[in-house]
Amino acid sequence: MIRALNVTRSGAFVSKFILPKQDVITIGRDANSDLVLASSYVSRRHAELHRAGDGWAIVDTSSNGLQVRGRAVVRLEPFPLSVGDQIVIGDYALLCEAADAAQAAGAGKSISPGPSAAAPAADDGTMRFQTTDRTIITASTPFAYGRASALFRGQGDSSHLCVKLFPKVDQDERRAFHAEVSVQASLKHPNILPVLGAGLHATPAGSPFIVLPFCAGGSVRDLLRERAFYSVDAVMPLLKQLAAAIDFAHESGIIHGDIKPENALLSADRREVFLSDFGMAKVFALKESFSTNVNVMAGGTTAYLSPEQIQGNEQTPLSDIYSFAITAYELLTGQLPFDRTLPPFKQMMLKVSGTIADPLRFNPGLGERARNGLTAALHVHPLKRPLSAIALCDLLASPKSTAPGPASARARTGGPQVFISYSHKDKKWLERIAAHLRPLERDGRLIVWDDRKIEAGSDWRRAIATALSECSCAVLLVSSHFLASDFCAGDELPELLSAASSRGLTIFPVMLSPCHLNGSPGLAALQTVNPPTRTLIELDRGEQERILAGLAETITSLL
Repeated sequence: MIRALNVTRSGAFVSKFILPKQDVITIGRDANSDLVLASSYVSRRHAELHRAGDGWAIVDTSSNGLQVRGRAVVRLEPFPLSVGDQIVIGDYALLCEAADAAQAAGAGKSISPGPSAAAPAADDGTMRFQTTDRTIITASTPFAYGRASALFRGQGDSSHLCVKLFPKVDQDERRAFHAEVSVQASLKHPNILPVLGAGLHATPAGSPFIVLPFCAGGSVRDLLRERAFYSVDAVMPLLKQLAAAIDFAHESGIIHGDIKPENALLSADRREVFLSDFGMAKVFALKESFSTNVNVMAGGTTAYLSPEQIQGNEQTPLSDIYSFAITAYELLTGQLPFDRTLPPFKQMMLKVSGTIADPLRFNPGLGERARNGLTAALHVHPLKRPLSAIALCDLLASPKSTAPGPASARARTGGPQVFISYSHKDKKWLERIAAHLRPLERDGRLIVWDDRKIEAGSDWRRAIATALSECSCAVLLVSSHFLASDFCAGDELPELLSAASSRGLTIFPVMLSPCHLNGSPGLAALQTVNPPTRTLIELDRGEQERILAGLAETITSLL
């Protein structure tokens, strides 16, 4: 049973936290948390530990996320923990430990390091890295973590550089380090991130590191966090660059083995993309049969693995095409082609059976051409996939694909978006309004968005924020329930009123039932669809339908 958390920060021991005898333990930056992690990378209330029988489960309550066993935990869903699991929260790592003599200090307390404990490289926590050519790079705390590494951004004159440190230095990490150095340094392509240097960090273990360019635009994962999904035209420039890098690696006899959004890094203006992280790369003979056998548990990220990798069969360049297709699917729909809330084993079984979700379900404006391209690239049989990454792009691209990249992506999939804000207690009214707008949506003239479009397990706050920022007009279903909702009246309404002021967003308040409008001055100032003295519940069914039909006609004329 887990009795304590061994807390480290940037590889240096901080304390040992003895789990108190309570059912819920809070973790965060807030001083009132049970376990306080003082870092700007940690949310005020980042996570909770919940007692589950004789064990514990962790719940991510943040907007920043956390990792256990090297993979992200689904927000607000309990994740069971075991002794030996490492929880990564910001620049902290929490190792789950069983009972030992040190716990005699008592539950809920943190045992600080003694004189023999490891300390940071300098009093201010600054770390120094010296490469084999004697270049010195200083850095502070990690800004990200990889499968077997921590990433640091250089300071001062080295701010354009990134140091990737492999801190554990066991056999697997050393293998990943040497693979990345040898493979990535050998591939010279404008869309493959170059290795600029390497060395051993001055620690007892002699942890190896490599030096890479710092990509200020983040990664494709950051693009996915910013919008629900993108149109084909918006992301095609980036997809083609990534495809060129993948195909070049294949032509050089290299299978990447771990293509995913996190390994596609972006320039500051987000017009260039660079394929990175060749730690799982495999070499194959260009003129002979493919000879690489991959153990599915030894590398790659589960969500992006191909069916043949899952089954332990031969890995080929077409396995990379499958992973690239999932990345493209996610950009174009905002979702994975299977339920991301399922356990990894069930996700893998869906892949092996060839079961994937129709992309048009998530993005109705995607089009048949792109749908067929994604379906072909995600075929369970490798030889039925496109033979190259650029061939997949050709299957996805519309004949006149000329739109700019995501940095200026203003093109929307489908027609303009109508955002509907409502209380769940008024759901029947939402369904009636949606019925009047459905013919327009079916014809591709607009997209109706309400919170039913949010997939289970996704970041619902981010999805709503994205929809709010992209809507062309908004419909408010106003009732006492709406005004009593902290989220409707406190979060959505201020954002919509701000958009009305800043960019001229049109808002249509529909009065469902009598309520105290003067309690919300911003709302009271808007012109309502029907007078507050003639709310829908006070009218007969025919009059209600005429008002809703008139609203649909007004929205059509506006958009």
